[in-house]
Amino acid sequence: VLALGSETDTRLIEGDEQHVLGLKTLEDGIALRNHVIRMFEAASGGDDDPSKLLTFCVVGGGTNGVQTAGELNEMVRRELPRDYTAISPDRVRVILIQDDPRLLPDLHPRIALWARQALEDQGVEVWTGTPVGQVGDGCLTLEDGRRVESHSTIWTPGIVANPVIRDLQGVE
Repeated sequence: VLALGSETDTRLIEGDEQHVLGLKTLEDGIALRNHVIRMFEAASGGDDDPSKLLTFCVVGGGTNGVQTAGELNEMVRRELPRDYTAISPDRVRVILIQDDPRLLPDLHPRIALWARQALEDQGVEVWTGTPVGQVGDGCLTLEDGRRVESHSTIWTPGIVANPVIRDLQGVE
């Protein structure tokens, strides 16, 4: 038995992996939390365009992406504004981007609809049927050419086999 785990699937953004934050390990979670706090620090200090700093894009509308968007939204709209009083929660954007026509494609459509409504009620922008084209430093470009200015792209679309296992199987 070989149990080497998996890796984040970044094949859709090959070459742009350095511009995204993964969320598969505890270390990834800590890095994401620290990144979000750095964005609030920078926005408070007036270092850069605050809208770019306070826009958080979660790519992938499966269970991991939906949960991430919900928890991130809670953090940036309710928790951090207590410490960063100069930043109004209304200035913060959390965008959940899913290439599929609906969220949670593996679950019953009613559950997916309920999850979408709950996220939107809490201020998360949910974009379905919206494939990502490219992720750059400070922006995310959708396949239709629209750009989202953001320093924060969290990549949750899925996993691939560990390269050792993939090489053993001869599968790409």
